[in-house]
Amino acid sequence: MRDRLGGGDPATLSRTLNAIEAEVVRAGLADLALPELPAEIAEAMRALWQAAVAVQLDDVVRLRREAQQTAEAAQAARAEAELRVELLREELSEVRAQLAARDTALAEASCLGGSERTRRRAGGTSCELDLQAQNW
Repeated sequence: MRDRLGGGDPATLSRTLNAIEAEVVRAGLADLALPELPAEIAEAMRALWQAAVAVQLDDVVRLRREAQQTAEAAQAARAEAELRVELLREELSEVRAQLAARDTALAEASCLGGSERTRRRAGGTSCELDLQAQNW
């Protein structure tokens, strides 16, 4: 027995127990021989095992469903956030356009006021030339 289990090495014992557990789960305890147990006890153990497996499978299905719902909610939240970002970008673009128009109007008004004074002094430079010179 010790040779089969690796002389008591915990890693070997763990691997062997995992293999046995996997075999039991695959077999569903139906094909597993239970030595030296009365038939009634063996049947009760099988029923208990099947009930435990059913509960675990129900939990797995429930957890999988919850994970799927969480993923779907996250995707919906992401899509909503992307739409909000797009809306904010459009709004920012509109605000920038309004700001540029206001800056242009302000520059023209400033130019007209300055041009009027300049025209009085120098005799007739146009506002358009002043704007071009200021790179407006």
